[in-house]
Amino acid sequence: MSASAKAPVSSTKSKRDVEKALLTTNLVAGLAVAAPYVLAPNKWHNTFFGEGQPHNRDMNNFWVLGMVSCGTFGQMVANSDDKKLKKNALKLCGAAWMTAAAMQANNVRRGTQKKELGLAAGGFQAAMASTFLWAGFRKD
Repeated sequence: MSASAKAPVSSTKSKRDVEKALLTTNLVAGLAVAAPYVLAPNKWHNTFFGEGQPHNRDMNNFWVLGMVSCGTFGQMVANSDDKKLKKNALKLCGAAWMTAAAMQANNVRRGTQKKELGLAAGGFQAAMASTFLWAGFRKD
């Protein structure tokens, strides 16, 4: 092979890297979304929710646990060499983020959450969901 000729580059490795990067993004996003509640629960609640909305710390703690668990699960899968497992994890994460976006939109519709922040958070969650679902269902 001459010096100017290059060996073909396999796209499988780059796709695997994209899947790993997306699953790592899931971890970072989950931690970033949960961190404000852990650091300042009352301020977080008052910022996101409407006047007079109940603040159930126990339920919020379960919410934080769910966010962190989803993120760490994805990261464990990201470190695997099992391509099918990664695809399924991306589908699962996408469904979870889409559910969160729908719940956010419903909170805004009912008036329990402030419109501007609820729609911004829901938009972020829907974008995460769309990206993960696309990556999970795309053909290689």
